[in-house]
Amino acid sequence: LRAQIEHRRILIAKLNGDFAATAPEDPLFLDMRYDGLPLLPGAVAQPGQDAWTFEKLFERYATFKTPSWAPKTRQSVERALRHAMQVIGPDKPVKLIANTDVARFRDVLGKLPPNFSKMKQFNGLSLSEIASKNDTGLTLSPKSQKKDLEFLHAFLSWATEEGYLEKQPGAKIKVGAKKKGPKGKDRLPYSTKQLTAIFSSPIYTGCKSESRRGTPGQDIIMDGKYWIPLIAVYSGLRLGEIVQLLHEDVRTEDGITFFDVTKDAEDEDDDKQVKTESSYRQVPVHKRLIELGFLDHVSKAQAKGRIFEDIKQGQDGYYSHNFSKFWGRYVRQIEVYQTKTAFHSFRHNFKDALTNAGVSEVISTHILQVSR
Repeated sequence: LRAQIEHRRILIAKLNGDFAATAPEDPLFLDMRYDGLPLLPGAVAQPGQDAWTFEKLFERYATFKTPSWAPKTRQSVERALRHAMQVIGPDKPVKLIANTDVARFRDVLGKLPPNFSKMKQFNGLSLSEIASKNDTGLTLSPKSQKKDLEFLHAFLSWATEEGYLEKQPGAKIKVGAKKKGPKGKDRLPYSTKQLTAIFSSPIYTGCKSESRRGTPGQDIIMDGKYWIPLIAVYSGLRLGEIVQLLHEDVRTEDGITFFDVTKDAEDEDDDKQVKTESSYRQVPVHKRLIELGFLDHVSKAQAKGRIFEDIKQGQDGYYSHNFSKFWGRYVRQIEVYQTKTAFHSFRHNFKDALTNAGVSEVISTHILQVSR
C-alpha cells in the first residue's frame, strides 16, 4: 500500500512538471534502487540514469561534443557550465534539476559584475556570494548573460534527448536584461583623424624592427600586420575571415580578382571557420590593394597554405586571437585607442563608404553579409 501511494505521488509530480518531487520520500524506499537487467558477457557496467550528477553528466556531454567544438567554444561552454554547477550544485542528480534551479542561475548571472574573476575582492567567493556583494552598479552585458544561459539550455536539451531527463527543465526561462541598442551599434567607425593616424603610423611609414612595430624606423615589413588592416578597410571582411585566408581563396575570374570567403566542407583537415554559413561569399579585391602589391604577397604563399603564416593560432584555436591582442596594444601605442572603436570599426568604415558611394543595399548586404 505504501508503495502504491508513493508511486502515485511521484506520477502526479511528473505530470505537473515538478521533477524535484520525484525522488522517494517514504523512508521505506529511500535506499532502494532498480539496478536493471544483468550485464551481457563482456559488458562494462555504467551508472544508472538516477546516478548521473550534474558534474558527471557534463563530463560525458563534453566528451560527446568536443569533436564538433572549436577550442574557444569548448572553453566558453566549460566555463558557463562550471558556473552553473556552482549555483545548482555539481553533485545534484540531473533528474532533480528543476525550473527553479535554472531561474536561480539566470538571476545570479544578472547580478555578476563584469570581469569579476579578475577582481581581488571576490577571490574565494562563490558566484552567489559575488552576486550578492556586487555594489558596483555594473553587471555582465545582456549578451554575455544570454550566452551563458543558452549553454545551460543546450546541455539540458541534450540530456533530455539522450534520456537522462524526461522533460527539459527551464526551457522557457530567459534573461531579463534587454539589449542596450541595435545590433552592430556597439562599435563606431574609425574617424578620419584615426584612420589618418593608423595608416601614417610606423607599420606603414617604417618601424624599428619586427618586434617594435610601434617605434619609428627604417623597416617596412609587408607581412600580416601590414596587410590585414588594409584588407579590412578596403573589403569589409571580418578579422577572423582575413587571418585564415588561404592562397587559393584569392581567385580571378572574368578579369575580376576576389576573396573567396568559404570553407571546404569536404576537407576534414581544414580548420577554417566562418561566422555562419551565410557568411560564405565572394568579395572583390580593391584596386588599391593590388596597386600596393598585395597579389605579390599572395603569390609567395604556399599553394595550400595560409596567406598570413606569420599570424599564429591562439590558444583558443582562432587565428584572430593573437592579432586582436597585438592590435589592441598597437592602437594604444600610436595613441589612436578609443573605447568605442576597435578593429571591427574598419568594417563600419567600409559599410559607410559603400553607402556614401551610392552602392545599393542589395550589393552592400551581399558583400558584408550583415543581418537584416
